[in-house]
Amino acid sequence: MSDREKAIQLLNGIPDDKIAYIIGYIQGLAAELEVPNEETLKAFAEVDEMKNSI
Repeated sequence: MSDREKAIQLLNGIPDDKIAYIIGYIQGLAAELEVPNEETLKAFAEVDEMKNSI
């Protein structure tokens, strides 16, 4: 059984009134994994240049 399958099995055992806590936790983990795209990186660089020119 894969880790993903184990996680799904565990999720199926969690009562509905507690599942929101798990969703919030997972969303937090997923947000940490997001990598900025090229446009966002350029915007970050532009802001850094603005800050350095002050």
